[in-house]
Amino acid sequence: SLQRDRLHGAIENMPQGLYMLDRDGRIIIANRRLHELYNIGAATDLFGMQVNDFIALCRTGGAGATRTLSDDIVSDDGRRGAGYQTSQRVVELDDSRVMTMTVMRLPDGGHVVTHEDITEKQAASAKIAHMALHDSLTGLANRTLFRSHIAGHGGQSDPQSPGALLCLDLDRFKIVNDTLGHPIGDALLVQVAERLRSGLGADCFAARLGGDEFAIYQTGVSQPDGAGALAGEIIKRISEPFEVGGHHVVIGTSIGIAIWPIDGADADELAKNADLALYCAKQEGKGQYRFFEGEMDRRMRDWHEMEHDLREAMAQKQFVLHYQPIVELDGNRIVGFEALIRAKPVGVHGIPFYAGWGLTDDRLAVPRRSRRVSIDMLAAATLILYPFYVHPLSALPCTPEELVDEIARNRTVPTSWLRQFKHKVFQSINRSAVRIRDGRN
Repeated sequence: SLQRDRLHGAIENMPQGLYMLDRDGRIIIANRRLHELYNIGAATDLFGMQVNDFIALCRTGGAGATRTLSDDIVSDDGRRGAGYQTSQRVVELDDSRVMTMTVMRLPDGGHVVTHEDITEKQAASAKIAHMALHDSLTGLANRTLFRSHIAGHGGQSDPQSPGALLCLDLDRFKIVNDTLGHPIGDALLVQVAERLRSGLGADCFAARLGGDEFAIYQTGVSQPDGAGALAGEIIKRISEPFEVGGHHVVIGTSIGIAIWPIDGADADELAKNADLALYCAKQEGKGQYRFFEGEMDRRMRDWHEMEHDLREAMAQKQFVLHYQPIVELDGNRIVGFEALIRAKPVGVHGIPFYAGWGLTDDRLAVPRRSRRVSIDMLAAATLILYPFYVHPLSALPCTPEELVDEIARNRTVPTSWLRQFKHKVFQSINRSAVRIRDGRN
């Protein structure tokens, strides 16, 4: 009697519902939790009820099984005796709850069945899985899921049905973040994601890769026409003003495009080439898109090699200063000098204007002890007496006044030229060039 009471107490206080069936499929034991799980009144006596009648009763209470999610044999252990077998079935009920039924077959032909509501557990697992593969701010796929999607397309698709990878980088987003704050920046990213979603069809898969970088993989249309049309539409959408937290915000986007399998056989190569195209799009003025070209890869490798050579030349003090006179043909007199910094190694010849800025100094791409060399170079490059174009002085990392002050402290040109420089020259600065007027005006 004591053992029976203990067994009854354990069964009644189980967190799972339980019933035991005899070999004829009749319920011989059922606990209180079973009634609760299937909306069966406590006064309903289940003893002796056929299992099929129990299933019908559950449906009456709105807790019938609508579909089976899984049905597996968990174990069939002969060491426990002939006839023991455990299986597990996961079902969805009429009220959308998810129930796990674990069935153990007994040697005498009967069964012990436990029922557990795993709805919350399933929801938590789904949420964790979603968080692992999606961006928490925008809800778009993250880099891991996006890469998996591209790899899946490449492994299953016919090369005659190409796909296109579009890498997007927002223009002027950093200004928004720095001036209006990160909360406004985050809200802006959410709105950008919404615009992307609203403009994409079923043939597109979008992701946020991090920061202000987004990506789209397009399939099901002819390429490259499909990607070009999509890129143009996205640029148009993103360039339209945003209203964020009471602020009128205008940004843009640049896009790099790589076509599978022409520009890359796998996800990594495709992404690298799309990034190269994006870099070229931003370098050429932003707010536009570029398709990947093989020449881009070569140029980027050359650029990195040049940067490496510059650093080596600086470390080994291999720069040499040369002055070249500037002669006024009308009068045949020297009116200034052009100061050139040349490097002994052949590898660093032909450096683009200000290409090395920031390598060692906060403003000038030469060691601090060579500051005079840099100022002479700037003065000679800008303060000549005849119309001349320098591209792009508007990108200098200092204000016009700061540049004038630097030249004044280290100048090798007359003070009158500096006045002309400060009051006239910088009036003509624009995004593409600076025109230097005749100093005698």
